[in-house]
Amino acid sequence: MAADAPSEVPLAAYGAEALPHAGTDLGVVRAAADASFSVRQARTSLWLVVSLDGREVAALRLGDGAHDIDGSVTRADASDETVFEFGSQLGAFRTKIAFPGEGGRTIRCTTSLLPLNDVVLRAWARDLHVLGSADGRIHTAQRGLRSGIVYASTSHPTPWTAFYFQNFSSLTDYFAATKKSPSGTVGGRWPELGYAPPCGEDCVLPGSRELVVSDVFLTITAGVPETPADVAARYLDLLAETYLCLPRPSVAYHDWPTRAQQTLRDLSLSPACTFIRRGRPYAMPYVGDATKPPESMVQLTLAVNTAEYARWRGETNELARALAETVGTFFDEEVGSLVRWLPGEHFGAQREQNMNHDDMDSWYLHHALFNASRLAPDDPKARDAFVRSLPFVMRVARRFKYRWPIFFNLRTLDVVRAESEPGKGGERDVAGLYALVMLRAHDLLGEAQYLEEAERALTSLQGLGFSLGYQMNTVGFAAEAAMRTWKRTKNPLYLELSEICMANLWDNTWLWQCEYGAARHYRTFGGLFPLRDAPYVAAYEELEAQAKFHDYLDLAGEDLRPSLRVLLAEYQRYSLDRGWYYYPDTLPADVTAEKPRNGTIERALAIPLEGMQDGWERSGQVGQEVYGAGLALVYATRHYVPIAGSGCTAFSDYPMYDVRVDAGTRRASWRLGGDPRCTCAVRIIPNDVDAPPPAVSLAVHAGRVAVPLPGEVTVEGHAAFTVRGGQSVELTWGGAKGVEIGGVRRGAART
Repeated sequence: MAADAPSEVPLAAYGAEALPHAGTDLGVVRAAADASFSVRQARTSLWLVVSLDGREVAALRLGDGAHDIDGSVTRADASDETVFEFGSQLGAFRTKIAFPGEGGRTIRCTTSLLPLNDVVLRAWARDLHVLGSADGRIHTAQRGLRSGIVYASTSHPTPWTAFYFQNFSSLTDYFAATKKSPSGTVGGRWPELGYAPPCGEDCVLPGSRELVVSDVFLTITAGVPETPADVAARYLDLLAETYLCLPRPSVAYHDWPTRAQQTLRDLSLSPACTFIRRGRPYAMPYVGDATKPPESMVQLTLAVNTAEYARWRGETNELARALAETVGTFFDEEVGSLVRWLPGEHFGAQREQNMNHDDMDSWYLHHALFNASRLAPDDPKARDAFVRSLPFVMRVARRFKYRWPIFFNLRTLDVVRAESEPGKGGERDVAGLYALVMLRAHDLLGEAQYLEEAERALTSLQGLGFSLGYQMNTVGFAAEAAMRTWKRTKNPLYLELSEICMANLWDNTWLWQCEYGAARHYRTFGGLFPLRDAPYVAAYEELEAQAKFHDYLDLAGEDLRPSLRVLLAEYQRYSLDRGWYYYPDTLPADVTAEKPRNGTIERALAIPLEGMQDGWERSGQVGQEVYGAGLALVYATRHYVPIAGSGCTAFSDYPMYDVRVDAGTRRASWRLGGDPRCTCAVRIIPNDVDAPPPAVSLAVHAGRVAVPLPGEVTVEGHAAFTVRGGQSVELTWGGAKGVEIGGVRRGAART
C-alpha cells in the first residue's frame, strides 16, 4: 500500500473560539522559573499552552479539534502525570501529561480515543500552533517514514526553539486499524506545525476500542541557534534528550558469528553470488544478477569485510585473498584510475539509465578508492592502484570545484546528470568522502598536498546544513574525515562540520517500531535510510554505519558531544537486533518480494535483502544484495572479542575498546563505549557449544573500586550482564565462582 499524504485543514477553519487563546483556563500542570505549562479548554479541544518568561509561545492541541467538546472536562493529578478526560462527537478522549526528562523541560502528551461506534476520520489541523510570532524557521521535518520530528525556531518577539517528536511506536494500532502509514505526516508551515494524521473516507476507527491517536514529546527552550553549527549541535542535543525519554523496544540476542560463517560459505560456494570473469571470481551485486559487469564497489567492499573477518578469526581466508587480488583489474589505463565497472566487459540488457562504462556515479569512484587505501598497507597491488588513481581523482575534484554531480563522463569530465531532482543539488557529501581519501593518501605517502586537498574539500561543505546528505554512508565517511582533520589541525571548523554531518545522519533515521502489517515480523526501530528520500532501509548502508559509528566513538574521544555518545552507541545496539531480519530465512515467505527488481531472492542464502519497508509493503523489492553481505562479518568483528585462555568470547552490543587479556592471571579488561545514562548487554559465551555456562565474574570500576555485577545464565548457556555505557569492565574466569543468580553461583566445572 502506498503511503498516504496527511489530510489537514487550517486551524482558522474551526473558528476563533476553537483556537488556543480562547476558552477556559484549566490550570497549570507544571511551573518553573523560566517556563510554565497550563491547559486551556477551547470549544473543540484542550490546548497545552507553553509560556517562556511569562509570554505564551506555543500551544499543543490535545484532541481532534474538529468536533465540539461534549460535557465537562475532568482532571486527575498524580505524582508522575496529570490526566484529562473529555467527550466529543467522535467518542471519549483521554490525555496523559507527564514530564519524563531529567530537567523537566520535555513534556509528553499521550492522547487516546475510544469511539462509541465506528467513525470516519476526516481532515484534522496540525497539532502544534505557534503563538504571537508571525515568522520562524523550520530547520528540518519528517520525510517519508523517518522519525516524526519538527525542529524549528523563531527570534521574534521571544527567541525560542521547539523540538517536536511524534512517537509513532505508540500509534501502530491506529495505523493497523485504518490501514494507513505515518509517512510524511509530521511537518507543516509556520505557524501551524506538528502532526496531521492520515484521514479520509476510507480511514475508519473501530468502535469500542481505545486507540492512541497522538503521543507527542515536546521540548521548547529559550534562544535560537544562530549558525549552521549551532543548528546541528542543538538538534543532536534535543534529539538525545528526547531519545532518553522514549519508551524504547527491547532487543534480542542473535548469533552473529554463526551467521558470518554461513555468509562466508555462501559467498565462497554459491554460483548465485559470484561469477568467473577472465579466470577470476567476482561478486555479483545481487543474488542471481549477472546482467552487469563486475563492479569495483561490490568487489572492494567485500574484499575489505572478508579481510577484517579473517584477521578477527586469526586465519587465512581464501575468499578474502581472491577478492583482494582483483583490485588492480578495475584500473582503466586510459582513464588513469580505478573505475566502477571492470574494463572491457559487456553489459546485458539494462533498464537503468547511465549503466555504461563512461558514466560515473560520483560516490562510487571515491568509495572504491577508499577501500583500496584500506587494503594498501598489506597489499602492494592495491597500493599501486590507489596511488596511480590519485592524480585523476584530484583533477575531477577541481573540475567540479568540490561539488560533484550525480553522474559525470569519465573521459571528458562533462556533467551527465547534475542533480537528483531539480533544485536538490548533486552529491554534495562526496566532498567528505573525497577528503577521507586524501587523508588516507596523506597517511600512506606523507605528502602535505593531500592534507591541504582534504581541507579544501571539507570547506566546501559549509552552509549546506540539513541539505548536505545524499548517500548516508557517504555522510558517515564525511563525518569521519572532518573529525580526523580536526584532530590534525585543531581548526574548530572541522569539528563543527563533523557534527553537521552527524545531524544529517540522524535526520534520516527511523526511530519508531512499526508493528502493523508485515512489519510485525521484523524490527524497524533505529534504522538508517540509505538516501535522503529513500522509502526503505538497506543492509549495505547499515553495515557501513555500524562500522563507522564504532570507529567514530573511539576516534572522537573526549571531543565527542555527550548526545552523540548516547545516539551512536544506541544505534549499534538496535542494529544488532534489527539487522537479523534482513535475512530472508528469518521472515515468512509472504513478507518478501516475489519478483525483485534485480536478480532473485534465495531464502537459503545468508545474504541480506535490500529494502525493508513499513508493514504495508513487501521487503526486498530491490533484491538480495551481495554487496551488503558483509553485514554479519562487520557485526561479528565489531562486537565479539575472543578472550585468549578462557575458552570464551566476550560479546557486547555497545562497542568494546582497549581490550587487554592476561591469560596468566585469568583477567581481561576493556572500556565500553556509550553513555552511563543507557545500559547495554554483555555476554561471556563458551566457544564450545556443549560446555556448561562459564565460571566468570564481571565487575565495573568506580574510581579504584571494582564493583561486582550480578548476572544470569541465558537459555543459550551464556553468562549475561547488564552494564552502563562508558564504564571500564573487568572479567575474571576460572575457579569455583561463576555467575550469581538469586544468590546461587552457576558455571562450576563440568562434573
